[in-house]
Amino acid sequence: MNRCPHDGVCLNIGSGEFFSADHTFLRCGRHGARFEIETGVCIEGPCNGQALEPVALAVIEGDVCLCGVELLEEDRASERFEDSEETMDITIHPD
Repeated sequence: MNRCPHDGVCLNIGSGEFFSADHTFLRCGRHGARFEIETGVCIEGPCNGQALEPVALAVIEGDVCLCGVELLEEDRASERFEDSEETMDITIHPD
């Protein structure tokens, strides 16, 4: 899931970026913690040694699908985050 194990904020909070400047690590936008992309293990920061929660993915007919994750319907999605200032829309484009 997109949650830092230190205090549960989204990794891309603030700048909207998931990666370190050189794109070799995942990074927490709040604390600067760095995580290995392959394992999700934190190698630097306040959650050193902890790991991100993995999410199962499947590629079906060219679409990347989340497995076992309940998604909000589009018409209800905005209600869930109305009072939060720390949300944003994220679009990830493959390289």
